Amino acid sequence: MNVQKLARRLVLAAAASSLLNLVGCSSSHDSSAAAAAGSVTDTLAVSPTVGVDAVINGGRQTVSLSFNSTDSSTLTNLKVTAGLSSLPAGWSGPTSFSCATVSTGSGCLLNLVYAPTAVGSGALKIDYGYTDSAGAAQTGTATVNYAGTTNNNVLGTVSPAGQIVATIAQGSQKAIVNFTTDDGNSASAFTLTTALSTLPAGWASSASSLTCGSVSTGSGCQLPLTYTPTAPASGTLSLAYSYTDNSGDAKTGTVAARYAATANDNIVGTVAPTGQIGGPIGNAAQAVAVIFTTDDGFIATDLSVTSDLSSLPLGWSASANSLTCASISTGAGCRLNLSFIPTATATGTLTLGYAYNNNAGTAKTGTANIAYQSTSHNSVLGTPNPAGTVRVKVGANKQIQLIFTTNDGNTATHFKVTSDLTALPAGWSGTNGFACDAVNSGTGCSLPLSYAPLTNATGNLTLNFSYTDSAFTAQTGTGTVSYSNPHLYLYDNALGAEYCAINLDGSTAGCATT
Repeated sequence: MNVQKLARRLVLAAAASSLLNLVGCSSSHDSSAAAAAGSVTDTLAVSPTVGVDAVINGGRQTVSLSFNSTDSSTLTNLKVTAGLSSLPAGWSGPTSFSCATVSTGSGCLLNLVYAPTAVGSGALKIDYGYTDSAGAAQTGTATVNYAGTTNNNVLGTVSPAGQIVATIAQGSQKAIVNFTTDDGNSASAFTLTTALSTLPAGWASSASSLTCGSVSTGSGCQLPLTYTPTAPASGTLSLAYSYTDNSGDAKTGTVAARYAATANDNIVGTVAPTGQIGGPIGNAAQAVAVIFTTDDGFIATDLSVTSDLSSLPLGWSASANSLTCASISTGAGCRLNLSFIPTATATGTLTLGYAYNNNAGTAKTGTANIAYQSTSHNSVLGTPNPAGTVRVKVGANKQIQLIFTTNDGNTATHFKVTSDLTALPAGWSGTNGFACDAVNSGTGCSLPLSYAPLTNATGNLTLNFSYTDSAFTAQTGTGTVSYSNPHLYLYDNALGAEYCAINLDGSTAGCATT
């Protein structure tokens, strides 16, 4: 065997093999939304997870360990802590390895080479540590099983490399699987054992089957594929095959291709905490986050906030004057941190504009709206209707309303009349336990009262009440109604002019000559 020629061939074949082994990669982003949504638990996955075989004395495989987060959160400070300084026989690579961040795709790759010189097998273990998106230190171990053999292997290489992505209703994505041997020598009796009629939804091949009498180098044994999705999806296409290696042994293998079907997605800016932001003047700063994600979980790119973050409404400030994110999907890796300090009474909406390219490459824009209000400690007033002194003739009955409103139009809540309406002055009556959920500038909170005096009387009806003001502080107040019973003037020829108060039974009281 020409060892040098064999080695040159194996460099190319093994490089293609390493692309086959990169499975399970996923996008990831920082989940520091824990400030608004609780703690985050994320982990790191390393691929490939399949074994590595190489022919001794000339065989060579480049193995790329791809580090990715498992829940779309950005991980930081990844560092290999053990394994590189004492690699097993036949392995070579860098003496140290680290990545500042671990995110989408294969951006964090540790390249190692397996070139065995003797028959053998084992497990390569690489220990690593990193910081998760909640700021906690984590550790893990990547394991790659390997074997040095005297006979060759058939490998499948998918082109295009990496994840195959197609956009729904925008044509097909073509792919080719090329089968070669890892040492350049021929294998025989190759057969694709996966039935092409059972491919995942959206996948098809112009071939009904694939057999190759001989497999070595080049492109003589290829499978054409097309991916035409009709609905959002993601997964791994696995193709199994069998063959006879150069020593006459029967073998099997599998080639895998990751894929995703996307629509024209959108980036959404979600505000945390939800609801209206605000509080009374003088309160401490309130932390507000706008978290940008895609509405279908697939990746959009090149987000930038287009609003001027250095010129926000009164009371608002941003942690930086700009925000850009290269890649966005789920999680909280693309996050704008804001602060609101109520400094003056105000009500409004902070609108933030942003631009991005969606997963189909289309340029789009969007807005995130944050409703806010700063309030003072307002008061509830009780005003009688009709206004002025209530005058009712003895024996008559009059309906009065005590209308409760706020002095600034902002809403007070949890309003309740605390006076005992069963113990009102003579002639007065009302429903005990009167309450309103909200009091503002309208007339929706009105206490009906009835005044039916039996004797002459003059005075003030004062009612106590409690409420929570617009600054969420418990308060109390009073509402007053003045009342008086008019006199009836009489004329008597013998006594001259007199006026008296007329009681309900017709008798008089308090008569005086005039």
